[in-house]
Amino acid sequence: MESMDQMTPGGLLLVRLLISFARLIVEEKLEDIYRELNSKEGKRQKAVLLLMASIVRRSSSLTSEVAKSFNFEFPIFPKSAGYKLKQAEKKRKHSTRKSFIGFAMSFLEVGKPGLLRRILQQKEMHSGVLHGPGNDDDEIVVYVLFTLKDRVLIPESLAPPGL
Repeated sequence: MESMDQMTPGGLLLVRLLISFARLIVEEKLEDIYRELNSKEGKRQKAVLLLMASIVRRSSSLTSEVAKSFNFEFPIFPKSAGYKLKQAEKKRKHSTRKSFIGFAMSFLEVGKPGLLRRILQQKEMHSGVLHGPGNDDDEIVVYVLFTLKDRVLIPESLAPPGL
């Protein structure tokens, strides 16, 4: 992706419009986001988690806004982080776990040092990511480990080792 100073005026306008739209969702539609997270339909929950992850990744200022206003102790998170047992196959099947991990890790991907500590303290969210990776696809495990290595386990992150 081009840096913002290399973008055409039309591209820059589009980026600004997307950021404004994302900010509007965070400021005015969080109750709707929570309602969709509470739905019994996995597709709706996945869609909301993917939407929120894309908003968080859009800019560090949006990441901060979401971090301040989002309810990380949302009751659905432990369920979203887990697996559902498929009756017919007796095999573990991912439900919303992959989308949930994408949302949780999106905050770390941004890598804003002052924000990492606060985000990592959201135990409900990140403990779900770190429980059960042995059952995840290799792609997900690598994604989580590299994000932690490249964004958290570096001196610039300001995250204390105990966290």
